[in-house]
Amino acid sequence: LLLGPTFPKRLWCAWEVFANFAFSSQEQALSRIVLCQLEGLEGEECASPLMDLCHFDVLSASCFDPNHEVRLKRVIRALGADRFNQRIRHMARQILKHHSSGGFQGQEA
Repeated sequence: LLLGPTFPKRLWCAWEVFANFAFSSQEQALSRIVLCQLEGLEGEECASPLMDLCHFDVLSASCFDPNHEVRLKRVIRALGADRFNQRIRHMARQILKHHSSGGFQGQEA
């Protein structure tokens, strides 16, 4: 995951986190996640986007391409926006918990 200040507001970022957890066990999903911080972010700044994702709201998220946003939100509506929000928030907490013991060891981009 490429962590930067806009990460929690990018719908594609949330979707990729969701998809990673949807098609594998939690343990497998967590083991495949590498946290990569944007250059210049350190320590708590790197954790901040994931902490913000713990309060994710699909209604506040967007895509650069409005056509992608419409399509993704249509799929998310089928699942239920509240349910999607809850899953993203839970996944963010699990990622934070998993990576807090070893710190953020991702590569700088």
